[in-house]
Amino acid sequence: MDALNTAIAAERADRRKLNDMLTELYQDCLDWYNDACLMFKEDTPEGLLIRGILRRVSTKPDDETEGGEDGVPEK
Repeated sequence: MDALNTAIAAERADRRKLNDMLTELYQDCLDWYNDACLMFKEDTPEGLLIRGILRRVSTKPDDETEGGEDGVPEK
C-alpha cells in the first residue's frame, strides 16, 4: 500500500509540474501574440496573417478576450 501511495504522490507532483509548465507556455504565447500585434499592424501582410490564424483557432469566448478589439493589444 505504501508503494501505491508513493506512486500516486509522485504522479500528482508530476501533474502539478506539467500544469505549471503549460501555464508558463500559455503566457509565453500570449506575450508573443501581444508583441507581434504591436510590431505588425493589422493592415500589413504579417499583421493580417497573425490575426487571421489566431481568429480561426481561438476558442476563448468574446467576453474573455484580452486586449482591445479582436484581442489586439491597445497601444
